[in-house]
Amino acid sequence: MPAVFGCAALVLLSSCGDDAQGEKLFNEAQAGLQSSDENTRNNAQEMLAQAAGMGYAPAMRSVGLRLFRSGVPADEKAGFGWLRKAAEAGDTEAAYRLGLCYDQGRGVEKNPALAVENWNRAAEQGNSAAMVTLGMAYANGYGGLERSIEKAVEYYTRAAEEDNPQGFYNMAVCCDQGRGVEKDAARALAFARRAAEHRHAEANLFMGKAHLLGYGGVEKEAAKAAPFLRVAAESGNAEAQLMYGRLVFDGKGIRQDYALAARCFELAATSGNAEALCLLGACYDAGLGVQKNAARAVECWKRATKAQHPRAAYFLGRSVAQGYATKADAALAARLYALSAGLGDELATLEYAICLLEGKGVEKNEPEAVKMFARLADKGQVVAMVKLGRCLDTGTGIEKNAEKARDWWRKAAAAGSNEAAGLLVPKQ
Repeated sequence: MPAVFGCAALVLLSSCGDDAQGEKLFNEAQAGLQSSDENTRNNAQEMLAQAAGMGYAPAMRSVGLRLFRSGVPADEKAGFGWLRKAAEAGDTEAAYRLGLCYDQGRGVEKNPALAVENWNRAAEQGNSAAMVTLGMAYANGYGGLERSIEKAVEYYTRAAEEDNPQGFYNMAVCCDQGRGVEKDAARALAFARRAAEHRHAEANLFMGKAHLLGYGGVEKEAAKAAPFLRVAAESGNAEAQLMYGRLVFDGKGIRQDYALAARCFELAATSGNAEALCLLGACYDAGLGVQKNAARAVECWKRATKAQHPRAAYFLGRSVAQGYATKADAALAARLYALSAGLGDELATLEYAICLLEGKGVEKNEPEAVKMFARLADKGQVVAMVKLGRCLDTGTGIEKNAEKARDWWRKAAAAGSNEAAGLLVPKQ
């Protein structure tokens, strides 16, 4: 029996011819769509439509995906129809995308079970993205699947074997956390490194953190972390933008560059990252990498404070207390210091204690202020040592004890406090 090339048995010869013509039109259309000439692009779109009309699966998929770009419900419905035709013609990418449509309810009513069915079909036909997505469905018990992290690992592994970056990264997370596999830092790093080679943002962040922490036996060195964090930052990962900005700001493992650091903080801040907003505010406050702008600094701190960032609330409280680029308000400053202190900021705790001691913007409460000074002093806060010593020396909010006062001043002086050293000098 003669061999059959390009066509399965019992397929009409005319279908083979249409398929070949469809492929030719599709390839020509793909080249034309990249042109800067509008007429060429319009002609390419017509060729793409012709190829799709001939039943060429990649063309049908391409037409479907292009329709989805408009975001118009009618176009999405039509796009779904083309994807379904392409999937029925054996296009694995179309089957995967069809699953996403059912998952997200785009162009069709949401149907998790049909989403899983299409991902499974695409995965069995070798689509690595579908393998990853199906693995995640098993991990979450989605679409009627019985939750199974072991089954998820099976699909992530298959995707990794197909050189899929997300498959590599998901396996890195599983090995890092011991989910479905034995916890193994070295194996996690191996998977993350493979994903990072594909410029996978989270994998590059993973590798950057590993080098900052010395995780899994890798060299603990900022210079090794910087390139990974840069790639993740360039990919738009807000956490990486923040971390890379910090390295550049401090000059750790990379040349110090305040302007670049400020840009990194600003990029991370656009996603609402409170730490980035706080640091960007500090840059505007000091004029580091950006033109000094007190109003911008205060605005950044306000946004970060709304997100419950402790140091930003302290900075904002200090600004309000001093009337810095905003109206002075002692009561509001005290509330901001209290908020920051409640979130664990020691500088704010000190300022709030001073407010309580002096009755600035809040009802005076000397005993509570002394307790706060004592807690901070025990942690080595030098100014708190001096303040606690003064309270003990004068009997303010606590029983008078000159010797204990001097003990605290001696500790503060040893830590470099000139004020404490002066208080220890005998009065003439």
